[in-house]
Amino acid sequence: MNRFAPVLIGVSLLVAVTGCTVAPRLAIEADVTALTLYLGDDQNVTLHVTRTGPATAGVTLLVDGLPSGVSATLSPTTLTGSDSNATLTLHAVTTATPTTATVRVRATDGSLADTATFSLDVRSLTVHGTAALSGLSASVTIQGHTTSTAAADGSFTISGLTVPYDAIVYSVAGGWAHEFRGLRSPNPVFDVNAVYPPIAIPPSPTARSTAVTGTVSTPDPVDASHPVVVCIEGVVDPRNGCDLLDSSSSYSMSVYWDASEDPTMRIHALQVRLDSSRLPRGYAYAASSQRTLQDGTPATVDLSLATTGVTTISGSASLAVGYAFVGLGGMVDVAPNLALRLPIAETAVPATYALIVPDLPGASYDIFGLAVQGGMFTEVWRKGRPAGVTDLALPAAAAPSAPADGAAGVTATTPLTATWAGGGALTFIVTPASGSNPTYTVTTQSNSVTLADLVAVGLPLPSAASYTWSVTGSPGYDTGDLAAHYWRSDFMNLLFHDSDGGPGMAADGGYTLAPERSFTTP
Repeated sequence: MNRFAPVLIGVSLLVAVTGCTVAPRLAIEADVTALTLYLGDDQNVTLHVTRTGPATAGVTLLVDGLPSGVSATLSPTTLTGSDSNATLTLHAVTTATPTTATVRVRATDGSLADTATFSLDVRSLTVHGTAALSGLSASVTIQGHTTSTAAADGSFTISGLTVPYDAIVYSVAGGWAHEFRGLRSPNPVFDVNAVYPPIAIPPSPTARSTAVTGTVSTPDPVDASHPVVVCIEGVVDPRNGCDLLDSSSSYSMSVYWDASEDPTMRIHALQVRLDSSRLPRGYAYAASSQRTLQDGTPATVDLSLATTGVTTISGSASLAVGYAFVGLGGMVDVAPNLALRLPIAETAVPATYALIVPDLPGASYDIFGLAVQGGMFTEVWRKGRPAGVTDLALPAAAAPSAPADGAAGVTATTPLTATWAGGGALTFIVTPASGSNPTYTVTTQSNSVTLADLVAVGLPLPSAASYTWSVTGSPGYDTGDLAAHYWRSDFMNLLFHDSDGGPGMAADGGYTLAPERSFTTP
């Protein structure tokens, strides 16, 4: 027998025994080291607990160090296993005193313990917002704080707020007010309904412009069956400008930019081959190199288009009961600041659809569908999809429910109610039937609203006045902040994309319209 064998066996046993003995350990980590909590708001912190060694007892979590006015909820409060997570939700009441604190979360299983810490800053909210007013001045009031917007860019700042908050943008001189409800963002963007009555928009004093012209060389003659869309791309800043060619190979566009914006541009052109049913079957495409435009100096850019490959966007298209599909269309996102519009491909879409699109390197696709029922209209879109399957579900349009059409004695405290099952925001628009009485708009996540009391600012609902009211639906914009920014702007981007170009819609969404109702005030 080998005289080293007993020693080797002993060493092996020792290694085996010590290898199976793992020192028990418990650790907890938070996914933040510092957290800001606004008055009235909630914030979530993920807690990660790990254990090594034999571990059968549950791990209990305890929170310590919370300042007055801040509460904590743990889900779950007890963890099991060797690797698990819990969610800590912190809430600050609106009356809490702004302060800083160190929050400690202790994890223990009875024999082992560890603590995670993070700093907590409890403060009131300061809003640095923008109202899309195209150079018009207005006032903004939030929780009793009122300020004026900067006329050039619509910016404003209001401090000392709690969350959530409602904001009213208004103009006594213009005779309108738009309230946005249920906001949380410190940087809101308001798409203000300041077009009833129409308002003249003054030109920017720093506007720059020039003409861009050129010709396109195409595989097929330019005609109604082989149209070409030519659009300008702002390489740094989004830019508007398109020309649709269906009888000539020459294009012309006027391009505008502000002195603060970068005038670096690129021209794109897309030809569509339509079959006898006006459905796209092929494409040709070209893009120019970058060039910098000069104010007042015309630019000539010629393009030679080459045939592209094709791919398909397909899926199901479901409709609300009683609605008829009237159109399906798309866009191809060729650059971050430019989507090229494809023709509306079908006027009667079955349960499934297929849209042939150009296969361009790095491109994504936008798809949209339209349906109607009587005087009601609904449209939805999906943004930035790859080729393949994209389903569309078109909800019934939001519609006025109460008060009844022609109701009398309606006041600012009378609820305006809508029927809506599409998810996302509603915007109630109250418009004078005639004359110069004020217009009131409310964008909300609720299907019932009353008008804000604007007597103090000089915009009371007038007596003995005739009004109409309508409601628009914005499916997909399911927070107050998203609705404030996109309740109408994405629809307008789609509606005017043929002439304006640009990046198109910002995100998945939709827009619905229904016939208006009337009422009179006492």
